[in-house]
Amino acid sequence: MFSFYFSRFLDRLPLVGHLRRRRRLHAMRIALHSLPQFHQTVFRLMRFEGLSSTTAAEQLGVSLRQIEDALAEVLVALVEATRR
Repeated sequence: MFSFYFSRFLDRLPLVGHLRRRRRLHAMRIALHSLPQFHQTVFRLMRFEGLSSTTAAEQLGVSLRQIEDALAEVLVALVEATRR
């Protein structure tokens, strides 16, 4: 329990919080780039370009299920990367 509060205290320190965020972001970038190109494209289309899953599926010429599965795998990889 103490480590949780100490960690929150450190996050409030500008430099420590900044370094932790940068480390998490770096881990997420590595995780994203380690995924197949299709997954990266799905993530970019939906999260950065704002396409719906249906529109992304139509644009890529794949099924809606493929889009949903790829996005789920990306999100799992990103969450796991931040936990390391």
